[in-house]
Amino acid sequence: TTTTKKKMIRCAARRVAWGQRAPCFTAQALSRLARPASWRLYSSEAPQPPPSPPPHAVLRTPSSPAAVPSTDRPAGAGDVLAAIDQARTEAELASLVLAFAGHKPQHGHVAFITKVLDIADSKDMTLSLRTYDALLEVFPEENTWKTMSLFDALWPKDTLQTECALSLLQRMEDTGIIPEASTHARLLKVFGRASPPIHKCRRMAYWMRRFAFANPFAIDVAAVKTEAELARLLLARINGDKAQCTEIQREGRLAVASHNPTQLDVLASLDRSASLRISGPYSFWVCGTRKAYFMLQQRSSAPSESNRVLGVCMGQPTDRETVSLWLDHLEQQLSHFSDMSVLLDLSLSVSSGAAGVGGSRGDQSGAKRNGSCM
Repeated sequence: TTTTKKKMIRCAARRVAWGQRAPCFTAQALSRLARPASWRLYSSEAPQPPPSPPPHAVLRTPSSPAAVPSTDRPAGAGDVLAAIDQARTEAELASLVLAFAGHKPQHGHVAFITKVLDIADSKDMTLSLRTYDALLEVFPEENTWKTMSLFDALWPKDTLQTECALSLLQRMEDTGIIPEASTHARLLKVFGRASPPIHKCRRMAYWMRRFAFANPFAIDVAAVKTEAELARLLLARINGDKAQCTEIQREGRLAVASHNPTQLDVLASLDRSASLRISGPYSFWVCGTRKAYFMLQQRSSAPSESNRVLGVCMGQPTDRETVSLWLDHLEQQLSHFSDMSVLLDLSLSVSSGAAGVGGSRGDQSGAKRNGSCM
């Protein structure tokens, strides 16, 4: 024991001589170690009582009853996973994601995020920036995929977490959500400065803000209340402001036809032997939403001449039955329209359900038409 004390004293003195700190051996401790063991027997110093516990501490004694666990404890990660399927709104889903991230799980991050996105898709939820930031909170800051060196920046780590973060950012870009400073700060803590998610977040923040208000003729989709009103606005852009729009509804289907005065005059002056063609659907994007329209044209006899446009129609859903509503309306407006030959060229598919749609108008209505299939 005496030899051990001497070695400790020499080690502490050597560290002090070298200019180093000796936090384990203070002056009072060194003096006590240098004293003999029998010093405490005749020392005038009173023994120090043990430190009292803090006021909030709970002491367990053999005679005291066992502590009863609190019933209002926070929900565990397993409880959050069980409640995810019961979320009805986007706000409930975001709160559950934050509750799961508060437990700081070490595994299962990608599986949890994938499950949340699948639930949102199955319930047609539109996720906001708050929900995407909450999903990024699931990733821990202390991890093995963070970009730490120049070699990590030159050869990024191909991990599931990185791919999951990139898919989240791509989903935000597809839905028109611009990342904010909170998104960039979270990605910086999780993936590092020169990581692929950081690069994509910066590009999105720059280009999406630059092109967000680049269109001077943008349509305020939020102010549009019905699908028919939106179709009227879009057809006015396509066919001109002087065009007349007509709403046609039948059995839950909606068709909005647009004809300007010149087109109506040409349709009225056409001979019964005229050949017409309806082509489409031609798809386009409006504020992140995909729309489509059909076009009625007069088939020219000469190959060098272009077909004259005689009308435009939009419908919901976009299929052959919607085109039939439009043709039935034209039959009621023009008495000789039923004798014309109409070719349906619906080979341009806006979705898988409309692929390969086409046929003769006379096959379904029984009118005297000489339609053919495309």
